[in-house]
Amino acid sequence: MTRTSDRAPEPMLVAVLLTAGAAVAAVALGAGLAVGVLIVTLAPWTSVLGYELYAHRHMERYVS
Repeated sequence: MTRTSDRAPEPMLVAVLLTAGAAVAAVALGAGLAVGVLIVTLAPWTSVLGYELYAHRHMERYVS
């Protein structure tokens, strides 16, 4: 274990929060609740996508 902080999860957290915020904004601007729920269900997938595209390579370097 190292004592350094890992900043790789931060962009994924921001992406999840932006997706959730987009759902709130969409409903506030008049979209139906079903649309808001659909957007919220995409929020966890932004984290999965970020891990698959970037973080797994970062973790390989970090662990090696």
